[in-house]
Amino acid sequence: MVTRKREAEARIVKMRTVSAKKEKHFQIVLDTTPFYAESGGQQIGDTGTLTIGSQVIRVTDTKKENDLIIHYTDELPVDVQAAVHAAIDSERRTSIIV
Repeated sequence: MVTRKREAEARIVKMRTVSAKKEKHFQIVLDTTPFYAESGGQQIGDTGTLTIGSQVIRVTDTKKENDLIIHYTDELPVDVQAAVHAAIDSERRTSIIV
């Protein structure tokens, strides 16, 4: 579910590590998200942060795949059971829309 806010409290539903071209990428799916995703003709996906306890994870891109909003990150959370504070980069979204 996507909210229209710029921040949301969420829980991790799925996550995985993807290896491509000798690089590791991480993907996280949340139960709710303020992030807009790139999807077909949609503009580029949001960036921002996921704060889980004291860990802050950078979201580098957001895409929609198989009706899921995938948050692309630089790392996976240490505590996968903890609440997630998801926040978009508001300044970037505003500059893209304008």
